[in-house]
Amino acid sequence: MSYLRGPDRSEVQLLPPCLDDYVAANAPARFIDAYAEGLDFAALGFTHAQPKDTGRNTRRHDTQEPLRELLAKVEARIAEYLSELDTQDAQAEGVPAAPGRGALAEKIALLRERQGRSDGLLGELAQSGENEVR
Repeated sequence: MSYLRGPDRSEVQLLPPCLDDYVAANAPARFIDAYAEGLDFAALGFTHAQPKDTGRNTRRHDTQEPLRELLAKVEARIAEYLSELDTQDAQAEGVPAAPGRGALAEKIALLRERQGRSDGLLGELAQSGENEVR
């Protein structure tokens, strides 16, 4: 990986190479560090207390399980949102309800009847040789 490079060997470094060189031997930070190192985080209930050999977090957000969990949460939220919309639509006052199947069938039948009449008029117009209906 080209982005994980060490320092240039020819570069002069003004800072100490180790963080411990910055902290005094009797500093409180050394006590806190020693105390935290002595704790058994796994025994205390921390589920991801032991890092991988790479030193990175054991639970990555781009693995399958977290992505599945996130997707399930998103799908549940979308379903909840759509349910809320349906509830609000049902409770809305003065808003006409969507036409039912029977009403739509009646409208389709009416449109087919009108189409039949229009086709008849066009046939009569073609037979008469006229270009206008009077």
